[in-house]
Amino acid sequence: MKAREKGFTLIELLTVVVIMAVLLMLALPRMQNYMTLMRLNGAAREVLTDLTAARMKAVNLNQTITVTFYNSHQYKQVDSKGTTLQDRDILNDYRDVTLSSTGDPQFHARGTAVGTTVTVTNPAGSKSVTVASTGRVKIN
Repeated sequence: MKAREKGFTLIELLTVVVIMAVLLMLALPRMQNYMTLMRLNGAAREVLTDLTAARMKAVNLNQTITVTFYNSHQYKQVDSKGTTLQDRDILNDYRDVTLSSTGDPQFHARGTAVGTTVTVTNPAGSKSVTVASTGRVKIN
């Protein structure tokens, strides 16, 4: 009689691989939805950060800074002399995100602003980035 060798049989290993493949197939759609939602949140935070930076530049440079949204994925910061301070294409980092704005926010030297709302949209939904007349920028 042969002594049984220690280890796993080929059938046992194949069973584990099949179970892992089935679990991966079940989790993949949820992971894709999660990634789409994370891209939406990331893009909204990036717009918020850039608008807040524009406000800080306006105060620091003691002049009006305008953020111009010139298509569905690009915007730029322009000072009162017409010089472009920053140009951003959101699609470089967030491939399925589009932007729409009710107007171009302007930040004045005292930190106040001409209020507007920027809507960030992708297949997971939409987020609104609001600029209040006090200059406060927040995500709704």
